[in-house]
Amino acid sequence: MKTKTILKQCMGIDISMKKIDCCLAVYTQELQVKVVSTGKFENNGKGLLKLRQWIEKKSDKMFKLHVNMEATGVYHEDAAYFLSDLGFKLSIIQPAKGKQYARSLDEKNKTDRIDAIMLARMGLERDLPLWNRPEENLHILKRLSRERISIIRDRNALTNQLHALNHAHKAYAKSIKRLKQRIKLATKQLAEIEVQMRDLVTETPVLDEKIKHVITIPGINFVTAATVIAETDGFSNISNSRQLVSYAGLDVVISESGTL
Repeated sequence: MKTKTILKQCMGIDISMKKIDCCLAVYTQELQVKVVSTGKFENNGKGLLKLRQWIEKKSDKMFKLHVNMEATGVYHEDAAYFLSDLGFKLSIIQPAKGKQYARSLDEKNKTDRIDAIMLARMGLERDLPLWNRPEENLHILKRLSRERISIIRDRNALTNQLHALNHAHKAYAKSIKRLKQRIKLATKQLAEIEVQMRDLVTETPVLDEKIKHVITIPGINFVTAATVIAETDGFSNISNSRQLVSYAGLDVVISESGTL
């Protein structure tokens, strides 16, 4: 294909815990999407280096490369930071958006390779917002927030076990003692995490200012504000209240048809 016929190039990436499926595609002056190449790499440091070599070999140096990937828990993060360090434009979409776009293509099959092709095509056809790379302290704040939530869930489960055990017939005293110790440890760790979150925010003026604004909302305390700010990457990818409500899964969706 002649370089002059290319308008845009994009690499779609489908990521799982162990592997990275990629598709490099271009958009031509004939308004057609052409797949240049597909590849598969391990989702680790060695695999990312091979991915870099593959990009250098397959991409067109005359055009900036746009990368489009789905957010996959934490498994996409290493690739996102690696590609960001290389200077590529990067979009990270929520899986729901990817599924909606895939349905519009009437693609009945689903494989990691097909998903990568779909993400590449989506990046070529849509004007996707670019990923705003979070500052390191914001990234740590998110980790602390998620660790806190995990410990709260564990403590609630332990508390329920203790309640059941206390009401059981001839409950074993040593089992009750161990449960109480685990609950006490979880409570201690929660206090430690909150202190670390506060220290982190205090030493980061931008975070401190954002949290001070959020806690002016009645009913919002420090931990809630820190959690919301961390999960939204400091609202960097949120431009209005509707997006925030939708991101939280609290938006009302109308579904009606005929008498239904």
